[in-house]
Amino acid sequence: MSRTWRLALAAAAVVLLAASCGDDAEDEAPAPAVEEAPAPEPAPEPEPEPEPAPEPEPEPAPEPEPEPEPVDEFDAEAAAEEVTANVSLFFDNLALVGTAEGDVQQAYIDEMIAVLEGSDPATGEIFKMLGTLAAGLTVDMRDVVVADEANASFTFDLLINGNPTQVTDATGTALFEDGVWKLSQQTWGALAALADTGGGDEFDAEAAAEEVTANVSLFFDNLALVGTAEGDVQQAYIDEMIAVLEGSDPATGEIFKMLGTLAAGLTVDMRDVVVADEANASFTFDLLINGNPTQVTDATGTALFEDGVWKLSQQTWGALAALADTGDS
Repeated sequence: MSRTWRLALAAAAVVLLAASCGDDAEDEAPAPAVEEAPAPEPAPEPEPEPEPAPEPEPEPAPEPEPEPEPVDEFDAEAAAEEVTANVSLFFDNLALVGTAEGDVQQAYIDEMIAVLEGSDPATGEIFKMLGTLAAGLTVDMRDVVVADEANASFTFDLLINGNPTQVTDATGTALFEDGVWKLSQQTWGALAALADTGGGDEFDAEAAAEEVTANVSLFFDNLALVGTAEGDVQQAYIDEMIAVLEGSDPATGEIFKMLGTLAAGLTVDMRDVVVADEANASFTFDLLINGNPTQVTDATGTALFEDGVWKLSQQTWGALAALADTGDS
Protein backbone atom coordinates (compact mmCIF):
# COMPACT_ATOMS: atom_id res chain seq x y z
CA MET A 1 0.00 0.00 0.00
CA SER A 2 1.25 3.46 -0.83
CA ARG A 3 2.30 5.80 1.73
CA THR A 4 -0.58 8.06 0.93
CA TRP A 5 -3.10 5.38 1.67
CA ARG A 6 -1.49 4.55 4.93
CA LEU A 7 -1.67 8.17 6.01
CA ALA A 8 -5.28 8.40 4.99
CA LEU A 9 -6.24 5.35 7.00
CA ALA A 10 -4.41 6.66 10.05
CA ALA A 11 -6.20 9.97 9.83
CA ALA A 12 -9.52 8.22 9.58
CA ALA A 13 -8.72 6.15 12.62
CA VAL A 14 -7.90 9.29 14.61
CA VAL A 15 -11.22 10.84 13.59
CA LEU A 16 -13.09 7.79 14.62
CA LEU A 17 -11.24 7.70 17.93
CA ALA A 18 -12.03 11.34 18.64
CA ALA A 19 -15.67 10.84 17.85
CA SER A 20 -15.75 7.89 20.15
CA CYS A 21 -14.27 9.90 23.01
CA GLY A 22 -16.77 12.73 22.55
CA ASP A 23 -19.62 10.33 22.99
CA ASP A 24 -18.11 9.03 26.22
CA ALA A 25 -17.72 12.57 27.58
CA GLU A 26 -21.38 13.31 27.01
CA ASP A 27 -22.23 10.15 28.68
CA GLU A 28 -20.19 11.04 31.84
CA ALA A 29 -21.90 14.44 32.39
CA PRO A 30 -23.48 14.54 35.87
CA ALA A 31 -27.09 13.69 35.99
CA PRO A 32 -29.37 16.30 37.46
CA ALA A 33 -29.78 15.99 41.34
CA VAL A 34 -32.73 13.97 42.44
CA GLU A 35 -34.36 14.96 45.74
CA GLU A 36 -33.99 12.16 48.14
CA ALA A 37 -37.28 10.73 49.35
CA PRO A 38 -37.71 11.09 53.11
CA ALA A 39 -36.60 8.08 54.94
CA PRO A 40 -39.61 6.02 55.78
CA GLU A 41 -40.57 6.15 59.46
CA PRO A 42 -39.67 2.98 61.20
CA ALA A 43 -42.56 0.64 61.38
CA PRO A 44 -43.90 0.42 64.93
CA GLU A 45 -42.72 -2.54 66.74
CA PRO A 46 -45.47 -5.05 66.77
CA GLU A 47 -47.24 -5.17 70.11
CA PRO A 48 -46.40 -8.29 71.93
CA GLU A 49 -49.04 -10.83 71.58
CA PRO A 50 -50.99 -11.17 74.84
CA GLU A 51 -50.04 -14.16 76.80
CA PRO A 52 -52.73 -16.70 76.53
CA ALA A 53 -54.97 -16.75 79.59
CA PRO A 54 -54.24 -19.72 81.74
CA GLU A 55 -56.78 -22.34 81.25
CA PRO A 56 -58.97 -22.58 84.38
CA GLU A 57 -58.26 -25.58 86.41
CA PRO A 58 -61.23 -27.84 86.30
CA GLU A 59 -63.26 -27.66 89.52
CA PRO A 60 -63.04 -30.84 91.44
CA ALA A 61 -66.10 -32.90 91.06
CA PRO A 62 -68.26 -32.60 94.18
CA GLU A 63 -67.81 -35.42 96.55
CA PRO A 64 -70.84 -37.59 96.51
CA GLU A 65 -73.05 -37.03 99.55
CA PRO A 66 -72.71 -39.89 101.94
CA GLU A 67 -75.60 -42.19 101.74
CA PRO A 68 -77.82 -41.78 104.77
CA GLU A 69 -77.35 -44.45 107.29
CA PRO A 70 -80.20 -46.83 107.13
CA VAL A 71 -82.75 -46.01 109.81
CA ASP A 72 -83.69 -48.93 111.89
CA GLU A 73 -87.25 -49.87 111.36
CA PHE A 74 -89.31 -49.03 114.44
CA ASP A 75 -89.70 -52.11 116.62
CA ALA A 76 -93.02 -51.79 118.40
CA GLU A 77 -92.54 -55.10 120.18
CA ALA A 78 -89.23 -54.00 121.70
CA ALA A 79 -90.81 -50.67 122.67
CA ALA A 80 -93.64 -52.47 124.47
CA GLU A 81 -91.11 -54.55 126.39
CA GLU A 82 -89.27 -51.40 127.47
CA VAL A 83 -92.50 -49.74 128.58
CA THR A 84 -93.32 -52.77 130.72
CA ALA A 85 -89.81 -52.93 132.20
CA ASN A 86 -89.58 -49.23 133.05
CA VAL A 87 -93.06 -48.87 134.53
CA SER A 88 -92.51 -52.03 136.60
CA LEU A 89 -89.17 -50.65 137.80
CA PHE A 90 -90.88 -47.43 138.87
CA PHE A 91 -93.46 -49.17 141.06
CA ASP A 92 -91.04 -51.78 142.39
CA ASN A 93 -88.77 -48.97 143.59
CA LEU A 94 -91.70 -47.04 145.05
CA ALA A 95 -92.42 -50.07 147.23
CA LEU A 96 -88.82 -50.03 148.51
CA VAL A 97 -87.99 -46.33 148.83
CA GLY A 98 -90.07 -45.75 151.95
CA THR A 99 -88.05 -48.17 154.06
CA ALA A 100 -84.62 -47.65 152.47
CA GLU A 101 -82.12 -45.14 153.81
CA GLY A 102 -79.13 -43.09 152.67
CA ASP A 103 -77.43 -43.96 149.40
CA VAL A 104 -79.64 -46.99 148.82
CA GLN A 105 -82.77 -44.87 149.07
CA GLN A 106 -81.27 -42.25 146.74
CA ALA A 107 -80.37 -44.92 144.19
CA TYR A 108 -83.99 -46.07 144.11
CA ILE A 109 -85.14 -42.48 143.71
CA ASP A 110 -82.68 -41.76 140.88
CA GLU A 111 -83.91 -44.80 138.95
CA MET A 112 -87.52 -43.69 139.39
CA ILE A 113 -86.76 -40.14 138.25
CA ALA A 114 -85.06 -41.51 135.12
CA VAL A 115 -88.22 -43.33 133.99
CA LEU A 116 -90.78 -40.64 134.87
CA GLU A 117 -91.77 -37.98 132.32
CA GLY A 118 -89.88 -34.74 132.96
CA SER A 119 -87.25 -36.45 135.16
CA ASP A 120 -87.52 -33.70 137.78
CA PRO A 121 -85.23 -34.38 140.77
CA ALA A 122 -87.67 -32.46 143.00
CA THR A 123 -90.09 -35.40 142.82
CA GLY A 124 -87.68 -37.36 145.01
CA GLU A 125 -89.24 -35.92 148.16
CA ILE A 126 -92.69 -37.01 146.98
CA PHE A 127 -91.36 -40.53 146.35
CA LYS A 128 -90.04 -40.66 149.92
CA MET A 129 -93.34 -39.57 151.37
CA LEU A 130 -95.57 -41.84 149.28
CA GLY A 131 -93.12 -44.70 149.61
CA THR A 132 -94.10 -45.00 153.26
CA LEU A 133 -97.59 -45.95 152.06
CA ALA A 134 -96.41 -48.29 149.33
CA ALA A 135 -94.72 -51.12 151.21
CA GLY A 136 -95.56 -54.39 149.49
CA LEU A 137 -96.67 -52.63 146.31
CA THR A 138 -96.44 -54.48 142.98
CA VAL A 139 -97.83 -53.72 139.54
CA ASP A 140 -99.45 -56.14 137.13
CA MET A 141 -99.20 -54.80 133.57
CA ARG A 142 -100.90 -56.09 130.44
CA ASP A 143 -102.24 -55.04 127.04
CA VAL A 144 -99.34 -52.69 126.27
CA VAL A 145 -100.14 -50.88 123.00
CA VAL A 146 -97.45 -48.76 121.32
CA ALA A 147 -99.45 -46.34 119.17
CA ASP A 148 -96.41 -44.78 117.48
CA GLU A 149 -92.78 -43.96 118.18
CA ALA A 150 -93.68 -41.56 121.02
CA ASN A 151 -96.84 -42.82 122.72
CA ALA A 152 -97.99 -46.00 124.40
CA SER A 153 -100.79 -47.12 126.67
CA PHE A 154 -101.31 -50.07 128.98
CA THR A 155 -103.72 -51.63 131.45
CA PHE A 156 -102.54 -52.30 134.98
CA ASP A 157 -103.47 -53.32 138.51
CA LEU A 158 -101.71 -52.28 141.70
CA LEU A 159 -101.44 -54.92 144.42
CA ILE A 160 -100.46 -54.63 148.08
CA ASN A 161 -98.82 -57.80 149.35
CA GLY A 162 -100.46 -59.60 146.45
CA ASN A 163 -103.96 -58.37 147.31
CA PRO A 164 -106.04 -56.26 144.92
CA THR A 165 -106.41 -52.53 145.56
CA GLN A 166 -108.79 -49.93 144.23
CA VAL A 167 -106.45 -49.51 141.25
CA THR A 168 -107.71 -52.38 139.10
CA ASP A 169 -108.06 -52.45 135.31
CA ALA A 170 -106.68 -48.92 135.27
CA THR A 171 -105.35 -47.34 132.07
CA GLY A 172 -101.88 -45.81 132.08
CA THR A 173 -99.80 -44.04 129.47
CA ALA A 174 -96.12 -43.82 128.65
CA LEU A 175 -94.16 -41.60 126.28
CA PHE A 176 -90.77 -41.67 124.61
CA GLU A 177 -88.57 -38.88 125.96
CA ASP A 178 -84.79 -38.41 125.68
CA GLY A 179 -84.42 -41.88 124.22
CA VAL A 180 -86.29 -43.59 127.07
CA TRP A 181 -89.84 -44.85 127.47
CA LYS A 182 -91.20 -43.16 130.61
CA LEU A 183 -94.30 -43.29 132.78
CA SER A 184 -96.39 -40.22 131.96
CA GLN A 185 -96.99 -37.45 134.48
CA GLN A 186 -100.69 -37.83 133.78
CA THR A 187 -100.71 -41.40 135.08
CA TRP A 188 -98.31 -40.76 137.97
CA GLY A 189 -100.20 -37.62 139.04
CA ALA A 190 -103.49 -39.52 139.25
CA LEU A 191 -101.93 -42.29 141.32
CA ALA A 192 -100.15 -39.83 143.63
CA ALA A 193 -103.42 -38.01 144.25
CA LEU A 194 -105.16 -41.31 144.94
CA ALA A 195 -102.47 -42.31 147.42
CA ASP A 196 -102.70 -38.90 149.09
CA THR A 197 -106.39 -39.55 149.85
CA GLY A 198 -105.64 -43.02 151.21
CA GLY A 199 -107.24 -44.64 148.18
CA GLY A 200 -104.43 -46.99 147.37
CA ASP A 201 -105.85 -49.89 149.41
CA GLU A 202 -109.23 -51.38 148.71
CA PHE A 203 -111.70 -49.15 150.50
CA ASP A 204 -113.16 -50.66 153.66
CA ALA A 205 -116.37 -48.81 154.51
CA GLU A 206 -116.88 -50.79 157.72
CA ALA A 207 -113.44 -49.87 159.04
CA ALA A 208 -114.06 -46.25 158.04
CA ALA A 209 -117.33 -46.20 160.02
CA GLU A 210 -115.54 -47.54 163.09
CA GLU A 211 -112.90 -44.81 162.78
CA VAL A 212 -115.55 -42.11 162.43
CA THR A 213 -117.25 -43.35 165.63
CA ALA A 214 -113.96 -43.56 167.54
CA ASN A 215 -112.69 -40.13 166.52
CA VAL A 216 -115.94 -38.24 167.10
CA SER A 217 -116.34 -39.94 170.49
CA LEU A 218 -112.75 -39.00 171.38
CA PHE A 219 -113.46 -35.40 170.50
CA PHE A 220 -116.47 -35.08 172.83
CA ASP A 221 -114.91 -37.16 175.61
CA ASN A 222 -111.90 -34.82 175.65
CA LEU A 223 -114.15 -31.76 175.52
CA ALA A 224 -115.72 -32.98 178.78
CA LEU A 225 -112.26 -33.21 180.39
CA VAL A 226 -110.38 -30.21 179.04
CA GLY A 227 -112.20 -27.65 181.16
CA THR A 228 -110.97 -29.13 184.43
CA ALA A 229 -107.53 -30.34 183.34
CA GLU A 230 -104.41 -28.22 183.63
CA GLY A 231 -100.95 -27.85 182.11
CA ASP A 232 -99.59 -30.63 179.97
CA VAL A 233 -102.59 -32.86 180.58
CA GLN A 234 -104.94 -30.19 179.32
CA GLN A 235 -102.73 -29.56 176.27
CA ALA A 236 -102.65 -33.28 175.47
CA TYR A 237 -106.46 -33.34 175.42
CA ILE A 238 -106.50 -30.28 173.17
CA ASP A 239 -103.93 -31.75 170.75
CA GLU A 240 -105.99 -34.93 170.37
CA MET A 241 -109.13 -32.87 169.67
CA ILE A 242 -107.36 -30.69 167.09
CA ALA A 243 -106.13 -33.84 165.31
CA VAL A 244 -109.68 -35.12 164.75
CA LEU A 245 -111.35 -31.81 163.82
CA GLU A 246 -111.52 -30.67 160.18
CA GLY A 247 -108.80 -28.12 159.45
CA SER A 248 -106.77 -29.08 162.57
CA ASP A 249 -106.23 -25.42 163.47
CA PRO A 250 -104.24 -25.05 166.72
CA ALA A 251 -106.04 -21.75 167.38
CA THR A 252 -109.19 -23.68 168.27
CA GLY A 253 -107.45 -24.80 171.45
CA GLU A 254 -108.56 -21.63 173.27
CA ILE A 255 -112.18 -22.27 172.24
CA PHE A 256 -111.94 -25.82 173.60
CA LYS A 257 -110.72 -24.48 176.97
CA MET A 258 -113.59 -22.03 177.18
CA LEU A 259 -116.36 -24.43 176.13
CA GLY A 260 -114.82 -27.20 178.19
CA THR A 261 -115.88 -25.41 181.36
CA LEU A 262 -119.49 -25.90 180.21
CA ALA A 263 -119.03 -29.51 179.12
CA ALA A 264 -118.21 -31.33 182.34
CA GLY A 265 -119.99 -34.68 182.34
CA LEU A 266 -120.55 -34.58 178.56
CA THR A 267 -120.82 -37.83 176.59
CA VAL A 268 -121.94 -38.63 173.06
CA ASP A 269 -124.15 -41.47 171.87
CA MET A 270 -123.47 -42.22 168.17
CA ARG A 271 -125.41 -44.49 165.81
CA ASP A 272 -126.32 -45.00 162.17
CA VAL A 273 -122.90 -44.13 160.80
CA VAL A 274 -123.06 -44.09 156.99
CA VAL A 275 -119.87 -43.80 154.96
CA ALA A 276 -121.03 -42.38 151.63
CA ASP A 277 -117.65 -42.65 149.91
CA GLU A 278 -113.97 -42.45 150.67
CA ALA A 279 -114.17 -38.85 151.83
CA ASN A 280 -117.58 -38.29 153.42
CA ALA A 281 -119.61 -39.85 156.22
CA SER A 282 -122.68 -38.95 158.28
CA PHE A 283 -124.05 -40.13 161.62
CA THR A 284 -126.84 -39.59 164.11
CA PHE A 285 -125.96 -38.64 167.69
CA ASP A 286 -127.21 -37.48 171.07
CA LEU A 287 -125.25 -35.41 173.58
CA LEU A 288 -125.78 -36.26 177.25
CA ILE A 289 -124.76 -34.42 180.40
CA ASN A 290 -124.13 -36.80 183.28
CA GLY A 291 -126.21 -39.36 181.37
CA ASN A 292 -129.18 -37.04 180.92
CA PRO A 293 -130.50 -36.02 177.49
CA THR A 294 -129.87 -32.52 176.22
CA GLN A 295 -131.40 -30.48 173.47
CA VAL A 296 -128.98 -32.20 171.08
CA THR A 297 -130.94 -35.40 170.45
CA ASP A 298 -131.27 -37.31 167.16
CA ALA A 299 -128.96 -34.71 165.63
CA THR A 300 -127.16 -35.33 162.33
CA GLY A 301 -123.44 -34.86 162.18
CA THR A 302 -120.89 -35.23 159.39
CA ALA A 303 -117.29 -36.32 159.14
CA LEU A 304 -114.76 -36.16 156.34
CA PHE A 305 -111.49 -37.84 155.42
CA GLU A 306 -108.60 -35.37 155.59
CA ASP A 307 -104.85 -36.01 155.70
CA GLY A 308 -105.46 -39.73 156.16
CA VAL A 309 -107.79 -39.25 159.16
CA TRP A 310 -111.58 -39.27 159.57
CA LYS A 311 -112.45 -36.00 161.29
CA LEU A 312 -115.49 -34.25 162.76
CA SER A 313 -116.58 -31.61 160.25
CA GLN A 314 -116.38 -27.91 161.01
CA GLN A 315 -120.03 -27.69 159.99
CA THR A 316 -121.09 -29.98 162.85
CA TRP A 317 -118.64 -28.58 165.38
CA GLY A 318 -119.55 -24.99 164.51
CA ALA A 319 -123.26 -25.66 165.10
CA LEU A 320 -122.56 -27.26 168.49
CA ALA A 321 -120.17 -24.50 169.53
CA ALA A 322 -122.78 -21.88 168.64
CA LEU A 323 -125.42 -23.81 170.57
CA ALA A 324 -123.19 -24.02 173.64
CA ASP A 325 -122.40 -20.31 173.36
CA THR A 326 -126.12 -19.50 173.72
CA GLY A 327 -126.41 -21.71 176.78
CA ASP A 328 -128.96 -23.97 175.07
CA SER A 329 -126.98 -27.20 175.30
